[in-house]
Amino acid sequence: MNSTIVNYAIYFRSCILNAPTFDSLSIQTQTFTYTKVYELRIHSP
Repeated sequence: MNSTIVNYAIYFRSCILNAPTFDSLSIQTQTFTYTKVYELRIHSP
């Protein structure tokens, strides 16, 4: 499971790096949200 989280993080970071500057903030917000949701899914019973 941890490797999947790392892969997601790398994927989203690459998206942020490739995104136009004016979109980077919204993408970072989306990435943060997706990461939190993904963590909650993993830790939920």
